[in-house]
Amino acid sequence: MPMMKFSLIKRGVCNYFSFIMKNTDSKKRFSNRVENYIKFRPDYPKEIIQFLKKKCSLTKEYLIADIGSGTGISAKIFLENGNQSILSRTQS
Repeated sequence: MPMMKFSLIKRGVCNYFSFIMKNTDSKKRFSNRVENYIKFRPDYPKEIIQFLKKKCSLTKEYLIADIGSGTGISAKIFLENGNQSILSRTQS
């Protein structure tokens, strides 16, 4: 029985990767999942601000460059801290 279970899992994984490779347009792949992404995607821990204040002398005057920002979720913490943020996202 374990071999059958493995075979089904393996087939499922292969089918999933086959789907991904055939559907490389991320807008098509993820647009029906936006609601769940927003609902379940955790924010970055707010403690990062205190950590960066101690380690890098972060102040509100720092300009934050978020390279590869994607949805911009990491910029939220810095904006709440009073920093200006520049977001750069690569779109294929």
